[in-house]
Amino acid sequence: MAYKLSSVLYGHVLDVRGLATGSDGYIVSASRDKTARLWKPNSENAGFTEVQTFKGHTNYVVSVAILKKSDILPNGLILTGGNDTFMCGFFPESSAPVFLNTSHTNTVCKIIPGILPNTFITSSWDMKARLWKIRVNSDHTYQPVLLTIFKGHTAAVWSSIQLPTNQVITCSADKTLLIHNILNGDPENSSVAIKKLTGHTDCVRDLAVLLDNEFLSCSNDATVKRWSAVTGECLETFYGHPSYIYSLSVFCGTDMTNSLVVTGGEDRYLNVWQSSEQQVILQPAQSIWAVAILPNTDIVIGSSDGLIRIFSADSNRQATNEVQAAFQEQVDNVNQEAQKEVGGIKVDCLPGPEILYKPGKSDGQIIMVNENGKPICYKWLSNECKWDKVGDVLSASDPDKNMHEGKEYDFVWNVDIEDGKPPLKLPFNKNEDPWVVAQAFIHKHNLPQSYLETVANFIISNSKVNPQPLPASQGYVDPYTGAARYVPPSNDTSSSGTNGQNHFTEQLGQVSSGYNKFFPQTNYLKFDQANTTTILSKIEEFNKKAGDSFNKLNQSQLNSLVKLCDENIDPDDGTIKILISLLDWPNGK
Repeated sequence: MAYKLSSVLYGHVLDVRGLATGSDGYIVSASRDKTARLWKPNSENAGFTEVQTFKGHTNYVVSVAILKKSDILPNGLILTGGNDTFMCGFFPESSAPVFLNTSHTNTVCKIIPGILPNTFITSSWDMKARLWKIRVNSDHTYQPVLLTIFKGHTAAVWSSIQLPTNQVITCSADKTLLIHNILNGDPENSSVAIKKLTGHTDCVRDLAVLLDNEFLSCSNDATVKRWSAVTGECLETFYGHPSYIYSLSVFCGTDMTNSLVVTGGEDRYLNVWQSSEQQVILQPAQSIWAVAILPNTDIVIGSSDGLIRIFSADSNRQATNEVQAAFQEQVDNVNQEAQKEVGGIKVDCLPGPEILYKPGKSDGQIIMVNENGKPICYKWLSNECKWDKVGDVLSASDPDKNMHEGKEYDFVWNVDIEDGKPPLKLPFNKNEDPWVVAQAFIHKHNLPQSYLETVANFIISNSKVNPQPLPASQGYVDPYTGAARYVPPSNDTSSSGTNGQNHFTEQLGQVSSGYNKFFPQTNYLKFDQANTTTILSKIEEFNKKAGDSFNKLNQSQLNSLVKLCDENIDPDDGTIKILISLLDWPNGK
């Protein structure tokens, strides 16, 4: 029987980014509204009731997992990961976290239970995955203990799974998957990547276990692939989405043909794959961020409109005809709007089917074709010398507009630095410090340090943020001077953000290499906090490059410099002379 709408859960006010389902039929959701919520199935109907709101994150909550009940977790444990780098643990009966961990240095984008009790794996944009175990301390507090760190990727790790064989699979924005064996030893050295799987042509976003030695992956390249963990071979590729696939969930049978596989993505498609058949259920929301399957095989999805929708193949749990008709009307209305324009391109301006008589320029080339007023996506297959129909194009917006190097951002600006050269990408999230982002941008592209104020003010003006020094307790500080650094005021509030690229270029043209209005500084500025490790690391980096132009310091002299940051130690004359000698280094250092 086909899946149809069962119920809609209202509660979140922003995108629902993560979902998890428990063996008791409960649902836990994670949202950009900085909360996670627990939903209990109703006894009198097919709906759900919100029974708990979990709070503790300072920014988007993007991942969630449920640990089963155990000897040390009598009611189980709910885990959440956020854009704030936090990983939180919650008991179902309490809204406050029982622990908060900040080991990851970037977004914790996926959490999944491990195969052993009380264990779980986190994946992060910091290019690593970590295996943890919950421990109860002598004072009856709970904490996650790090067992293993999985390394090897060169970009964000979007998801991980652990096979029944104990192997861990990770997937990444670097377009690859890694198969890791777990070894004995300290966490930093207790895993080894034994296979690197390639085949996807874009970010690999999610994974799901299929059989003991088989698993599935989905990608921004709009495909689902089935892999053998034994050989590392791609056994099969499945098509059915015209755009990014964000999430994947499996209800396992004995093989692929009788397993229930669900995928969701940026194309408004909820795809249901079962018994070699595929059902597509279009949604009124653009992005299907998360999919999950309940023990009764009902499907749960979280989407960009902040709603959770449940679909069932059981007629007893399907919504009334009136509710079904209202849902279909919502879908139809979005379809009509989407067909007028795709990613800012008028459908009427797309080429007609006659373009398909011309060969493609490269394998995998994607084109959109206007077929009777509908945008259709085609891919060029070089080995078969033909255009392969991918499907209808229903994206009402450009899904790549806030993606950069495999990560999501609130803003990604194109900025012109020099005439005749391609613009540079400047990504930014609202929770970031504009000055830190500006400094990183300058270092990455080897720009003059005099650009710092201009870049930071550009970010502030175009993002409409109001930068404030962040307290150290929030875990995010300027890596050079700490949270209490001096922040020059922004005098430029005229930029609207609509023409940010040109205004950025104009600002750069006004920078003078010989003048800065904040210098000379006539009074001492005291910094209460500083990341001395990073400061020393940067000095050591410059020191290694020392040539004839300036004197090289030895390790003892370098270490003495850091002691100057300790207000409880009186500096000696020798250390002061070392500090003053740094002023003779070239201006660029």
